[in-house]
Amino acid sequence: MLSSNEILNEYVTCSKGITYAVYSNNLIRKDKTLNNETALNENNNQANNQKTIVLLLHGLNGGTHQFANIFKTLINLDYQFISIDFYGHGNSNLFVNQNKYTEKLYTEQIYDVLKAKSLLNENFIVIGFSMGCIIATHLSKDNKISIGKFCLISAAGMAKPRYRFLVFLLKYNIRLCLKLAKRYSRSVVSEEIVKHEKFMETFLKVLIGIKLQNSKKYYFSLFKTNADVLFIYGKNDSLTSYIYTQKFLEQKKEYSKNVKMIIIPECCHLVIHEKSHEVDHHLIYFLK
Repeated sequence: MLSSNEILNEYVTCSKGITYAVYSNNLIRKDKTLNNETALNENNNQANNQKTIVLLLHGLNGGTHQFANIFKTLINLDYQFISIDFYGHGNSNLFVNQNKYTEKLYTEQIYDVLKAKSLLNENFIVIGFSMGCIIATHLSKDNKISIGKFCLISAAGMAKPRYRFLVFLLKYNIRLCLKLAKRYSRSVVSEEIVKHEKFMETFLKVLIGIKLQNSKKYYFSLFKTNADVLFIYGKNDSLTSYIYTQKFLEQKKEYSKNVKMIIIPECCHLVIHEKSHEVDHHLIYFLK
């Protein structure tokens, strides 16, 4: 367990709801009384890990708790970090339920939190898990914050649609699909949101590999920024198989010089938990 001296939490009022945020106790706090020269000297004296903030984006069926092990690693390395529960997950809630849950809803939530914490102009490294990886590509496309590196774990959005009979059911019998999707939502998604038909429709589309839009084009846009990108997959992951990402990288060789992929054996989609020590090892090397 992390102590309150190591990690802080806060409820942040955003434009469309209340966001639960957790962050390291060394997260930058701007002192408005500092003059420009003092601020410049302090910035020059900071180590690399203190100049960059790690932004962690969780998956569809989770919350900030998914990064508990990574939080410990970042604290040991003295990195600044921040993570949030997306609307409808964990302890974050919307003022009014949305008709559609899109990536834009979540990117705007991120910007709202960073603005409230006076962090919009800082430099970031993004760590995404599953759906969080798709949201990370949208942050890159928006180009509203400076991101130098992306670590994408069990990245969603690359796979082709699977379970063809479910695709058929989704089109012709949404009620049956919603019943099936609720079996997989578990308790980490708030009960209020689970009851919301549009959210469950989105959940099922992700579950069976149907994208709300073509995520590959956003990954491709990310590659063209020349940012350092590290994909980490579990070899036995059947939900977001590394094979599709591998094929995509082969097709985009001229744009993937700064992209690396690590496949960890004997684990599935939840590699972030199943092989946490190995993930930490690769993450530490990547952050340097």
